[in-house]
Amino acid sequence: TMRWNVTMHAMRTVKKYGSLDDYLLKVRTKWLGERAMFVRTKLQDELRKRDEEREATAQLKWKRTGLEKISDKVVAVTPKYKSRLNQIRGS
Repeated sequence: TMRWNVTMHAMRTVKKYGSLDDYLLKVRTKWLGERAMFVRTKLQDELRKRDEEREATAQLKWKRTGLEKISDKVVAVTPKYKSRLNQIRGS
């Protein structure tokens, strides 16, 4: 829990952005104080970690289903498509 003294203008601005997290991530860094920048960096680290975990989980999911993701297309890895898949990958 953190206590901050904020003005009514700041509260309206945070409400406009939707949440404190959104405000801290979207606002220019020159407008943030030292404590807000600290919270912003912690938030960015957490979001980065979540994205990495989500990406790792997605890769495992693709392997289990026997599907490959090529750019925006999903292709079933069957013998028919295996040679084409290798050509696209450059193998």
